[in-house]
Amino acid sequence: MLAGMLCMSMLGAATTYYGPTLIYVAEEPRQSLTTAGSVLVLHGLGFFFSTLTANRLARRFEMRRGTIIDCGLVATGVLGYMLLPFPVSILSAFLVGFGAGTLGVLLNRLVGLLAGDEARAA
Repeated sequence: MLAGMLCMSMLGAATTYYGPTLIYVAEEPRQSLTTAGSVLVLHGLGFFFSTLTANRLARRFEMRRGTIIDCGLVATGVLGYMLLPFPVSILSAFLVGFGAGTLGVLLNRLVGLLAGDEARAA
């Protein structure tokens, strides 16, 4: 659960960081704001693809290791978005989105596991 909270904090930082930096990301290489908006598209694509693979990840690495891997993906994405030059940096948004989607699935699975036979009530 601590890893989940850490990852949620990083996700909050990443998505908060997107908004104010889009204008600067677009200005730096003289790109349009629409081109820089691809950050949000890549984030959404990462989220979508993570929902297709999260259960396989959880079965292969188990819940705790899966969440740790997820934290690493989000952290790598946030660092890449902040530190890499423009064309490469927007690809990091895919990692953040992928980590966000995986975290959502893993934490939902965890709630189901903790609920035991009372999953509906939980």
